[in-house]
Amino acid sequence: MKIAIIGLGDTKEEAPIDDPEWIKYGLPWDDNFQKYDCLFEMHQPELLQLPLAGVWSEHWDGKRMVIDMHRPEDYLTRLHMIARDKKKILYAHERFIEGIKPFPFNKIHNLLPDYYISSMSYMLALAIYTLAGEKKIDEREIGIWGVDICVDGEWVYQRANNEYFIGRAEGMGIKVTLPEGSMLKKFVPLPVKFGAIEIQYNQRYGLLGPEPQEFKRCESNTVR
Repeated sequence: MKIAIIGLGDTKEEAPIDDPEWIKYGLPWDDNFQKYDCLFEMHQPELLQLPLAGVWSEHWDGKRMVIDMHRPEDYLTRLHMIARDKKKILYAHERFIEGIKPFPFNKIHNLLPDYYISSMSYMLALAIYTLAGEKKIDEREIGIWGVDICVDGEWVYQRANNEYFIGRAEGMGIKVTLPEGSMLKKFVPLPVKFGAIEIQYNQRYGLLGPEPQEFKRCESNTVR
């Protein structure tokens, strides 16, 4: 069994959305939601009713203020439609719409901890739980597309959570496939402190790269 977890990042374009060999997990506010088998709306229903929660960004185009919405205008109507679709499963914390399937926390907690910081973490946990019971061990695979989590991006706080579940999956012998453009499971060359100087490792912690580097004196002399 192969389960594809599909977010909204750039590598979503590489996802096997039309490949019938993959079971697709996705987000109901994704434009491709109709092609997914399981969809996840893991936010409190009260948030979906707040006008400001629906605003993604605002900008002035030179003539007027343009508002980009975080969810489609007919989002609640879409959720009702998905919940009624017998070919799909819509997961949520609670059944606030008829047809929604409550997330199986109790079953999953026997295998994984209650550690959810993103919609993708719910998808990963359910995928791991599902594949853990798969008899054909050699055919168990999770693919993750559109979950790129660059270190300077808005969703970087979710990276540790996703990588934890990836590690748990691989520890169970489940194959995890990541596209080249994803930053998950990759070394990130961020500046770190060493005594009173700042160093940037480029390949792995503790190893300086071949490029010339200027060591900067830090204001604090805290040793790490």
